[in-house]
Amino acid sequence: RGTFSLLMETSLTYTWDGSASNDWNEPANWNSNTVPTELVNAIIPGGAPNYPLIFGQLVVGANYGSETCRTLTINNGAQLTVAGWGQITLFDDVTINAGGSLIVDRLLVALGGKIYILGGTVTVGDFAEFTAGSGGYMNSGSFTIYNLDYQNSSWYASGGTIYIDSPSVNEAYFDVIGTLNIYNLEITDPTKVIYTGNTNIAGNFTIKPN
Repeated sequence: RGTFSLLMETSLTYTWDGSASNDWNEPANWNSNTVPTELVNAIIPGGAPNYPLIFGQLVVGANYGSETCRTLTINNGAQLTVAGWGQITLFDDVTINAGGSLIVDRLLVALGGKIYILGGTVTVGDFAEFTAGSGGYMNSGSFTIYNLDYQNSSWYASGGTIYIDSPSVNEAYFDVIGTLNIYNLEITDPTKVIYTGNTNIAGNFTIKPN
């Protein structure tokens, strides 16, 4: 008789409670009393006394020696901020549900990474980059960016609004390789937006006066 081994992948989930501080790396801020690794799904729920503030980089779906988790979900009333020229890099799924908020300086959706904006708000202070092989979608909510680099990604928006909010001094870049399909687009100052590529807008295109 032969023998065989059955390997089953198990997935852990840690939930933020913020009971000690806003430090992602403080074990007491997680219900597991353990900080997430690249093998652990992280959930940020509403109702916490503190919400995570990360200075540096958060990597979702890989371990590069910084703060990390396997997937990330931000729920109603919750917020995650990555500041100090901070970047969130996605190799797996990030979901921002209705009432949730993600605030970052830089967003990189890399190969295998997906960002789902399901009624939540995402604000990117510097640039957002979608590489080939990335994906996800937006069905409602808002996505505010200053610079976009979209490289044949499968990410698209069937609802909600993308805001290009150009800084008062610098120009904003909206660079699309391939075709970007979105719903609503609003531009604050079109004289400072440098746009290249193809974008299909199914809803409203609004130019907002300064």
